[in-house]
Amino acid sequence: MRCFLLLLTLLATGIPLALPAAAVPAKPAEESLYTNATRLLIKGRRFDQASQLLEIARKRDPADPRIPLALGCAYASRAASFSYAAGFRRNLVEMRSEYPAAFEKWKTAQDDPKSKGYGEPAPRPPPLGPIWTKDDNRPLKMADQEVNERVRQLARNAGSAWDVAEKMARTDVERAEVRLTRAWGLWTLAVYNRSLGLDAWGEKADPAVDRFALRGLNPALPYGKTILAAFTEATKLAPNNADHWRSLGDARKAAEDHDGAEAALLRSLEVLPRQPALWYRLYEQAAERMREHRENPGTPDRLRDSEGKAFEYLENAARYDPSNAFPRYLLAGLTLKRAKLDSSPFLPLTRTTAPTQAQQDIAVAASKRGAARQAVQEAVALIEQGNSLPTCTLRVYRHAPPPLLVAAWNLNRENPLGQGDYSASLREMTRTVGGFAVVQAGEGDTIEGERSARALQDMGQRIAGGPVSAASESTENPLMFTGEALIGMGYQMLSGVRRAAGDAEGAAALRETYEAYNEAFLRRLQAILDAPPPSLLDSY
Repeated sequence: MRCFLLLLTLLATGIPLALPAAAVPAKPAEESLYTNATRLLIKGRRFDQASQLLEIARKRDPADPRIPLALGCAYASRAASFSYAAGFRRNLVEMRSEYPAAFEKWKTAQDDPKSKGYGEPAPRPPPLGPIWTKDDNRPLKMADQEVNERVRQLARNAGSAWDVAEKMARTDVERAEVRLTRAWGLWTLAVYNRSLGLDAWGEKADPAVDRFALRGLNPALPYGKTILAAFTEATKLAPNNADHWRSLGDARKAAEDHDGAEAALLRSLEVLPRQPALWYRLYEQAAERMREHRENPGTPDRLRDSEGKAFEYLENAARYDPSNAFPRYLLAGLTLKRAKLDSSPFLPLTRTTAPTQAQQDIAVAASKRGAARQAVQEAVALIEQGNSLPTCTLRVYRHAPPPLLVAAWNLNRENPLGQGDYSASLREMTRTVGGFAVVQAGEGDTIEGERSARALQDMGQRIAGGPVSAASESTENPLMFTGEALIGMGYQMLSGVRRAAGDAEGAAALRETYEAYNEAFLRRLQAILDAPPPSLLDSY
């Protein structure tokens, strides 16, 4: 009662009451607005809300240079979300219009056993229903023209925000960050606006843009020149930033400037050598050049140059990823290619049926040519070295936009870069080394032949069970089935070695093991092929 009377007295005198701080709703601080907005951008959620939070933060703290930089990313990300949704919707409409003709074509093919489409499953109709913007899961109800206008305005807003960030930058490092972010933002807009016939600024695009791949850049058009110039300026302002050089290299590669891309990526590695996935990227580019020069016999000097670069890049991948078996396996295959050794003379020796005498003679002659024996020995040593290492990880290379633009860049999931047809090269190497092992056994060196064949089988087991790099979005091992196929090929090689050594019983037992293993392997593959294909919307 006394407390109640005291409270009435205080109220009557007009003395203000000091309530606990928790009872007074606090206004969100500018830092909280910025943090919440950037968290949304990084997660790829509610880009529109992120821009609203950043607009409030900018009014409260106009001196913070981070805010307009992030605001430009928010506007660009929202524009990309609209463009991607509208472009996907346009593709579905086109596919729906083409479906009746495709179904009739399939139906006609079922009446003709000689037709290419005979026995094929019926084409599935494209999915119906609305398309939504991925960042907020809201149906896209605007017509294409309205989307174009919205995208154009958002692109302008992004450019204005980046202009402010540019003026507020105080140091070369800050200016470099703005240039880099603007370049990635414009590239993101160019990627998704292309499906609407627009350029990076939301204006009607030149038809010449269409010849470039989804993430390509046309250096002859204004948007391409602007993006490449911004990346170049970023490297000049901050020459010791590896990510800036890497971004410039990716942009040049997208613009089909292969030599310029290689130079920029190598500069990134000078600054930060420990980038195994980037070494793979460079190796794959060099391997591509090797294939081109090998098909053109008039360029032996260029072939040697590309071979040397491929070795250098793979050796660096192994050096900076010392516990990983995978680069050693690729080096083994490259060693055989440098010796101009392929599997064609040895293929008959690796089959379950016995080769003819003529086939054996061809294989033996190939094994004695030039540095063939030394190359195979080096390859087997590299395979065994890889088998002894604790991990077998496929490193995948992806573009690396700034964190605030990663989600927008990956609205349409990006395939790994620098991940070549490793499956084909691993199979080729296995056939070559395995065939050589059979030749060795036929010449009386059964121990060495069996050692090589078992090394190949162990390699298959490592690859089948090896994880994919954390840089990949997938938790599956993309080379799992390749590894399992190599295990089966290992049984074939061992059977051939035993047969060549005169152990018919051992060869037959291994052949039975191979056939049982291969039958189970093919059943698993067939189950995957027989599974219903995913809906188109699953890839959206």
